[in-house]
Amino acid sequence: MKEQKKQPELRFKGFTDDWEQRDLGKLTDVYDGTHQTPKYLDKGIMFISVENIDTLESQKFISVDEFNREFKVYPEVGDVLMTRIGDVGTTNVVRSTRPIAYYVSLALLKKKNMPATFLSFGIQSPNIQKEIWRRTDLYPNC
Repeated sequence: MKEQKKQPELRFKGFTDDWEQRDLGKLTDVYDGTHQTPKYLDKGIMFISVENIDTLESQKFISVDEFNREFKVYPEVGDVLMTRIGDVGTTNVVRSTRPIAYYVSLALLKKKNMPATFLSFGIQSPNIQKEIWRRTDLYPNC
């Protein structure tokens, strides 16, 4: 929303209502990854961290047993992963059908009733990025 206006300049076809501000927790279920550094293997379930956000690809793997033990909820096609430690607020949409394990440096956003790309692009918007960084306490003057 430009300057907190409720009537945006750009409209979706057929949408005439005011914009509504919503908490991220009302639009998604939010999970974080394992807090334990796993034992890495040469094959198994791919394990990603903040450094893998651009491609969601990694050469690190964990065992199927460890995956089943640690991950009751895991990324699936259409979910959004977002960095939350170090590079805060960078997102990527999961497009792979294979299981993915992830570290605590990433947040898993399981969207409710919205396209994943809309959620991802929304998080990347300047206003949301400013708010994310403000909440990290690293940049108190934002």
